[in-house]
Amino acid sequence: MTAITLNQILKRIETQATSHQQVAMYRQSVRADRFLPDAEYPLVFCIPGTIYMSTNNGPTVTYRFYLGVCDRHFEDMSNIFEVLSDTSTILIDIIALLRNSYIEDGAFEVQLNTNAEIFSESDGDIVAGYGVEIEVITPYYDNSCDIPL
Repeated sequence: MTAITLNQILKRIETQATSHQQVAMYRQSVRADRFLPDAEYPLVFCIPGTIYMSTNNGPTVTYRFYLGVCDRHFEDMSNIFEVLSDTSTILIDIIALLRNSYIEDGAFEVQLNTNAEIFSESDGDIVAGYGVEIEVITPYYDNSCDIPL
């Protein structure tokens, strides 16, 4: 695997998310204020989380991200199962695209160690969807000769 940066990982997530034909908008933020007044749905959002560094099996860094997909639903929730079905399918598709991106160039590995959780928001737009924590593992250079000073 080739080492890549946080910005490069975020760009790959954005590229895969926006390539999905059902996705209307992609957002990334360090806070959960992802539902802005001008949002278009279905919306895919990414929130970077913790970073874990390890020297087991070679030096690697694990980036954790919360990846979610949401769409509007009616106030009476009459279309909630359609929204949940669509958003779960989009989330699964994007993760498959990310995993296939790794297979193609070997720059990182995507791991899932958790369940996708249903969420809903009614602060502004009334939306629901699925979110999951993903881990992206990539090597880092621990040779001081490779570090630019």
